[in-house]
Amino acid sequence: YNITLNPLASDENFSIAKNIDDFIDTLATKINNLIVGGYGLLDKTAPPPARTFFEPSLTKITSANIRLSDDIKSPENIPLSSQPNEPGNSDIAKKISNLSVDKNFLNNQTPSEFYTNTLGQLAQMSANASSGAQTSNIVEEQLLNQRESIIGVNLDEEAINLIKYQKAFEAASRVINTTSSMLTTLISLGK
Repeated sequence: YNITLNPLASDENFSIAKNIDDFIDTLATKINNLIVGGYGLLDKTAPPPARTFFEPSLTKITSANIRLSDDIKSPENIPLSSQPNEPGNSDIAKKISNLSVDKNFLNNQTPSEFYTNTLGQLAQMSANASSGAQTSNIVEEQLLNQRESIIGVNLDEEAINLIKYQKAFEAASRVINTTSSMLTTLISLGK
């Protein structure tokens, strides 16, 4: 959590939260920079009304604080024209759509390249974590097997030992019976 999900992680460590926040801030800032110089359908004269699409933030725009601007609540106020009083003009909209192929969007990558690389890094981390979990389970199983082989009881060996002790007991009991019988015979001879 302290690295991968921390939006304040340093640049040397991969952080999905930081990458997504950087992506959102760059996208919102670039769109706002393009739109601020545009005109809406109802704007008849220059200068442009300087409307923004996203609410500016004192710090950077993140996934936690991104909001649409109140300036564009009404569709006719969305400044997509490069000239006042030109209803069919969509120059600003075309510039916004060109952001999708902007090689300098973020870290010298297009938006889709940046997003794909971020997801690739996350997938690699997930694969590494899954592999590590499997390795840990295998090591745990091997250690349990070793422990059982050292301290465990083999039921076959215990059964063999029980039979051995039972036969030894039977033999000892015959010796005692034979000795007792011989003593009885000796005592009866002496009378």
